Amino acid sequence: MAIKDIIDFSTFTDPGTAFDLFSNSIRRSFTFDSYGGKTKFQAVVLTNPIPVSPDDLKYFISNQSGSSEKISQFVYRARIVGENSPHQFIPDPCDSQYAGNQEEAYKIIEMHTLFVSNEEESNGASLPRINSLVEVELEKNVFGYNLGHGKHIGIVTNQDRPSKPVRQCDSIQSILEDGEILNLNFSEEKYTIRNFTFESIPQPEAADEALKLHEQIGVVGINENTLENRKKIVDLVHIPIYEKLTGKKFEDFSKDAFGDSEYYSKNLAKEAWSSWFLNRVYINSPSLKQIEKHTGPKNFRGAGCCYPNPLAAKNRRELFNATNPEEFLGREMLLIFSLEEIRSKPSELDLVYGDASIVGQGEPKLWEDTRNKFKNDEGQPVHMNVYVGDKSKESDKNFIGGNLSNTTRYVDDRQNTGGFMKYVKITGFNP
Repeated sequence: MAIKDIIDFSTFTDPGTAFDLFSNSIRRSFTFDSYGGKTKFQAVVLTNPIPVSPDDLKYFISNQSGSSEKISQFVYRARIVGENSPHQFIPDPCDSQYAGNQEEAYKIIEMHTLFVSNEEESNGASLPRINSLVEVELEKNVFGYNLGHGKHIGIVTNQDRPSKPVRQCDSIQSILEDGEILNLNFSEEKYTIRNFTFESIPQPEAADEALKLHEQIGVVGINENTLENRKKIVDLVHIPIYEKLTGKKFEDFSKDAFGDSEYYSKNLAKEAWSSWFLNRVYINSPSLKQIEKHTGPKNFRGAGCCYPNPLAAKNRRELFNATNPEEFLGREMLLIFSLEEIRSKPSELDLVYGDASIVGQGEPKLWEDTRNKFKNDEGQPVHMNVYVGDKSKESDKNFIGGNLSNTTRYVDDRQNTGGFMKYVKITGFNP
């Protein structure tokens, strides 16, 4: 056994401490890393690849595949297979018991690692597909592996040209072919933004609320460090939005839900409040009616909690796959858009007061994740910040967010984002 710790043997001066050292040496001798530093694995693809850039959409449509041109990054979810798989603790979506339960199968698929290809290292002729066997790489961390995101290395076997036996996932194949989940793939949206005309609806009330809250919290140094500070945050953020949406006392909700009327004040450091802040800034804005439907009085953390980006993603899915899109003309909706989409139609979609960025927590947020997230859960960590534009008091930082470094602050989210949530009016449809 290699001794990696610095040990001062002069401290072991009696039989008791000497025996402790001996016992510890025995325990350390049985320390075992079952992966032995391994980072590369084989995996079965569970979802068709999705382009990070909409410009590469043509390579992901079956009747245009086979191109040798270089494409940008794509992403897909896959299950690592083989002995001692890092995914062995996750239910297997290929199990036949999920063949008739589309919703449950998709929930399980979302638990699996999202693998990302290297930029411009792939071409349209070498895309994986459902049931492909691929080589992937995981990054090791103190807990084992980062199972949120991994790296696509290459294709071992594609199902239409097998050179070795491949573990089939027929239940997922049939679900994605026959069910509504087909519409969750970026390449399967019936329409694009080019088929619609939008009018961005500014919400200066939201921008003003974000600025005011930042002055009251971040600027004056209020954070989570003391109970007094935490109470101030709850008074400014949680209580107003909860009571606006429900007409009930926040302290009564806290007592009923957690057995303590001051639960949030005492536990704010572990009860993330960034989504409460985001919803709070829309308290006097026209989009609050939609946000109210999403947060709802029965939300698992109370009305006012939880980001509205899943609502905006559902709205997009409904609009972009509508049987009769003209029924949406004149309707005002919260929708999500990618940065590339906004750049392609600046006169209609450029950012206005009250828009919100959708970013990751500690790592970049992928558009595929943003567009396919239809409910709030613990997976695919997300954060949202409010666009205040030229109202900002810090140069080159036009967004404000809550619960950033335990307080509020300005950020620059124009580039580093998985998408934006906008309140828009549908003004035209072009078949």
